[in-house]
Amino acid sequence: EQYYKIMLDEIDKMESITSELLFISKPLTESMRNESLEEMIHDVILLLSTQANVKGINIEYDDTYKGSIYCDRSQIKQVLINLVKNAIEAMVDGGTIKLITTSTKTQVILSIRDEGLGIPDEIIHKLGEPFFTTKQNGTGLGLMISKQILNHHDAILKIEQNEYKGSTFHIFFPLP
Repeated sequence: EQYYKIMLDEIDKMESITSELLFISKPLTESMRNESLEEMIHDVILLLSTQANVKGINIEYDDTYKGSIYCDRSQIKQVLINLVKNAIEAMVDGGTIKLITTSTKTQVILSIRDEGLGIPDEIIHKLGEPFFTTKQNGTGLGLMISKQILNHHDAILKIEQNEYKGSTFHIFFPLP
């Protein structure tokens, strides 16, 4: 009985690692077309809002850009889920996660800003390396997979410390 919860946690961890390794090993598909970024963001917010609410976190979306991006919808949603889940996990005292879309003449920019503890400058460059994690139960594969997907979409991920608290993850997509 006393080991039951520990065993369940470890099984969940093994499942997570196995899923991430399988994702890495399979080739990325080529089912790309113009997709509404706004719809994908709404889907991700709907999916993760319960998890966020339990931790006292509000997810806000400022949709300045209402167009589409050329992508594989399921892959980009996977990236968004990963980044928003990371933001939720980084925020131990509640707060707000803000998703903001803007555009320039050549790019669509999605920014995911959290109010967590932030990422120390000395390790920002290590994020996305295989098996590097700052989480106690993390695998260090989520950001690596996200970067691989974004690279496949000619998109760029940049991470920065917020001025007061938390971090912002910027994704720069090429305009379709």
